[in-house]
Amino acid sequence: MPRILDREQSYRILCEKWYRDPFVREFIYRGMGVEGDIDRDRLVNDIEYSKQQSMWLKPWTIGITGYNIYPIHEYRESNFRSDGLFYAYPKELLPDFLNDTQHIRGIHASHIRNDGIDFYLDVDRYTNDKRLLIVDQARLFAELDPFYRMIRGKLHDFDIEHRAMITCKGINILGSVHEDSDVYKRLVNIAGPINQLLVNRDEHVPENKERAYKAMTRLQQYFFLTLIASAQRFYTENQGRFGRFVRVEISDRFKYAGGGIACDMTNRRKRANEPFREIEGSICDKNACYADDIGHDAFNRTPIPIKIPIGERMNGENRFFFNSLSDAVGFRNDPWAAFDVVKHNAEHSLGGRIPNCENGMNNLINAYLNSKLYHCLHKPIDEITYFPVNEWHDPGKAYLIPQWSESLLNPDTLDVVIYNVFKNVGGDFSSNDYNRNKNALKETIGFLASRYRSDPEFKLYFEHHDPVTCSVGWVELILGQHFIRRI
Repeated sequence: MPRILDREQSYRILCEKWYRDPFVREFIYRGMGVEGDIDRDRLVNDIEYSKQQSMWLKPWTIGITGYNIYPIHEYRESNFRSDGLFYAYPKELLPDFLNDTQHIRGIHASHIRNDGIDFYLDVDRYTNDKRLLIVDQARLFAELDPFYRMIRGKLHDFDIEHRAMITCKGINILGSVHEDSDVYKRLVNIAGPINQLLVNRDEHVPENKERAYKAMTRLQQYFFLTLIASAQRFYTENQGRFGRFVRVEISDRFKYAGGGIACDMTNRRKRANEPFREIEGSICDKNACYADDIGHDAFNRTPIPIKIPIGERMNGENRFFFNSLSDAVGFRNDPWAAFDVVKHNAEHSLGGRIPNCENGMNNLINAYLNSKLYHCLHKPIDEITYFPVNEWHDPGKAYLIPQWSESLLNPDTLDVVIYNVFKNVGGDFSSNDYNRNKNALKETIGFLASRYRSDPEFKLYFEHHDPVTCSVGWVELILGQHFIRRI
């Protein structure tokens, strides 16, 4: 049975033993796509760390988060970043982070790899009640469990082989597509054009990887949209069971008091080397940012969770390691119980390796290419060769722009803005006028990009982003909700 530990107890165990255990290290290496230990030619000191770090992930880097997870009374400055941000380091430095008994950090990897790309689903339970995220995790995951079962059913329908893990406040699903495969070539071919600004950047990735990444994020959107309507019906009909109304959304929507379930599709608006994925066997350190919200005493009484596997599908068979997500919570909060899960998984399963999901991806691609999401939204956007960014500074268009009071990087604000601009410039998905809707999409994307390009609020954000690519992504995500019941 899992034990109940406080933060100081779990912190000591994790620092002294967790990353140093050979089973855990092998598990993490396999999740990074590395077999065996990583050879080191030299030790790397803190000065060299600072020279090597980058804000962006590449296939040959690891991601390290900078949250302070120490018990509050033991908070101390470290040689590593401790600002809650995310930094990338060369993969060769991974042993240094695993060997450090003073500072234990969360570990992440890029979605794009030297040999391929990930199929990745990220689902979170979000809420305004931060205590729920820390001190009542069993309830949080009990509310998420029915949706996880729906995802498993849909993955089974498409025959997508995968690994599933429990994360800080949700679940991740992961599969791999190899760059030499026919499926990867299909991804590249169906992606449509890539903004050349991305290809020409100093920190660019090869164009075929950008294209594969773009196609994969659209497939992720299609997959989630096939589920959201039925999931929302379930949670609406079962409010009494959960004691609250749980929304199922395309991203975090904190304006709802009870919060909801976020099918995170926001990678669609990002560059290929920006998003990252979780690594099984790594610690969950994001909840450390809620210490002030829940109070230091309550925070010190909570353990540091570990991302552990909860199930997989391989060779056409489903394997589930726990009866429910709530059962998994106790194991991930106790390092010794988590170790038993990792050790057993390493000996009797994929052992942290990411399964090949190419057969199932073929099925998903076929369904997507026959969907209204593709034919009415993605395809016409790909046919647009010019977005009227500058024309939106014309005062004569002012009447088309709705009023807003919040950030244009906020999904709730964007819902209102994008839907209204699309409608005001003549868009109407209920009609069959393809060219009319294509022109409305062009104008809507041009409007959003013009705001991102000119407004000082976004200047810092877009030093590393492309306004047009981000605008296309947001328009696809927001207007894609129209097809939830028509997919």
